[in-house]
Amino acid sequence: MELTLTVVVAVVVIYTIFKVAFYTVKKVGLNLILGYAAFYICNNFFHIPVDMTVLMWFLTAVLGPIPVIVVAFMHSM
Repeated sequence: MELTLTVVVAVVVIYTIFKVAFYTVKKVGLNLILGYAAFYICNNFFHIPVDMTVLMWFLTAVLGPIPVIVVAFMHSM
């Protein structure tokens, strides 16, 4: 009985870890795509020269297009 309970708990924990990991990968990928779309729009449609560093792309992976928009506003002023 104890072994079966341990196996059941282990399977639930492994399932939860994989679910969180794939959600995170999907979210980071979506954020990078949206960030690049905002970068492309700022550079090519609004003609705002947005200078993105590696740190800004890391922030874009976490926060989405928000850092790109902030940098575009800073460069346009």
